Amino acid sequence: MSRDPYTRLYLWLVSHRPLVFIGTILLTIICILISSRLNLEEDILGLLPERDKIVDDYKYTLRKFRQIDRVYIDVGINEPNPDVLGQAADKLYSRISTNS
Repeated sequence: MSRDPYTRLYLWLVSHRPLVFIGTILLTIICILISSRLNLEEDILGLLPERDKIVDDYKYTLRKFRQIDRVYIDVGINEPNPDVLGQAADKLYSRISTNS
């Protein structure tokens, strides 16, 4: 009777348990040693080109303002009516919030 490759592999692994166990431990140690030498860059700005004017301006802006992900919009009108100003601000907010 011919055995399929999975059955032969299983029987070989079972008959050589100590060798398989030692091989697994050695492979694990090698993987840990290799992965401990990896240096991952967590700072996304470190990946940008150095000595580039646009990148330097962007880094300066981040340092200066610290909240670059926020946008402040100054809403103004030509007449001194606070109700119209409030309505204009609400209308602008509703338009901006529906675009996302």
